[in-house]
Amino acid sequence: MYFSVRKNIIQKKQSSFKGSINLFILLLAIPVIIIAGISVSIYFSFLWLKDKIIKEKIPEPAQDHYHFEIDLIHNEHLHITLIEDELDIELTQLNEAWQEEVYNDETFLYRAHTVPLIPALNGSICCFYCKEIFDGLLLQILTVDKNTGGLNTQLVFINYKNFEIKVIDATGAFFLYNDDKNARIIRGLNKKEKITIELMPEE
Repeated sequence: MYFSVRKNIIQKKQSSFKGSINLFILLLAIPVIIIAGISVSIYFSFLWLKDKIIKEKIPEPAQDHYHFEIDLIHNEHLHITLIEDELDIELTQLNEAWQEEVYNDETFLYRAHTVPLIPALNGSICCFYCKEIFDGLLLQILTVDKNTGGLNTQLVFINYKNFEIKVIDATGAFFLYNDDKNARIIRGLNKKEKITIELMPEE
């Protein structure tokens, strides 16, 4: 048996309200997408610019220069560090004059740093000479003649008890060293002369 079938298909019409919402969302999405794209571009542009500025501001590392430190004396009373630095123009010039006039083989002048601080000694120019004697220390400190610019030295005694500095002798421009056999004898030399200094106890 056969049946005849009749179909009637009716398309649903979308409501105008829902269509308006979809259109509104579409219109709203477009500027949001554009603004987001612009924001991302600005952000990455800012990062690039910031990185470039920071790189320009970072100073180049300073070039290495000669700097040397050595302990002259380090005990329970006093710590003296001798410093040689090529950026110390005064010290460099004095070293050149010292080596020309006095001695040119491993003898140098240094800038003294003291702990505890001894104002009269800290920052002064010293030779690499010291000798512990009695309750203190003998040092050789450089002096420069203000009129002639000539180099001289003084042998000074630093009292460990109060850090007072007493001038023992104006030793001149000599490289001083201790006598191995006699503790009272200090010897010195330069390119022209030799000296002998005998330490006499005070009466």
